[in-house]
Amino acid sequence: MPKIIIRTGSVGGTGTSWAYIAGLFDGEGCFSIFLRNKTHKYPNIGVKASISGDDEHLKIIGHFLYGEGIISCISKKSKINSQAYDLTLSSFDSVKVFINKITPFLILKKPQVELVLEAIKKKEELKLSHNKIYKNLRPFDELRRKLHEYSRKGLRILKPWY
Repeated sequence: MPKIIIRTGSVGGTGTSWAYIAGLFDGEGCFSIFLRNKTHKYPNIGVKASISGDDEHLKIIGHFLYGEGIISCISKKSKINSQAYDLTLSSFDSVKVFINKITPFLILKKPQVELVLEAIKKKEELKLSHNKIYKNLRPFDELRRKLHEYSRKGLRILKPWY
């Protein structure tokens, strides 16, 4: 017999809740670990969470996130489909708070969340120990590769950062 999962939790009268956002993120969201300032002498690590959808829908979610102290950006996904937009969170703090809020409700993206949290933890440890991130790219690249394995974008060869 198939397992039925019901997400619960509501916030305010907007109909937007962390459970709803987690469900949307499970279906339309993605995480990425990337290299900031690749061409710079001292590159840095970045993490990003994004959700795809229509402009009006994402504006409601963006306002909800802003009310929770999470900064996001909405941008047009492509010129071909005028209805496609992305809501993106790209600061470490915003992604970390976002993950902590949606994790209890996530079903499909839990393995990806664990990898992103590990990257955030590694970066924070390197900052505390005053080690240079650009000298320690290998563990982040391995996390990025594992995260990419979960993506549904098909086979793509990832070049190593080191």
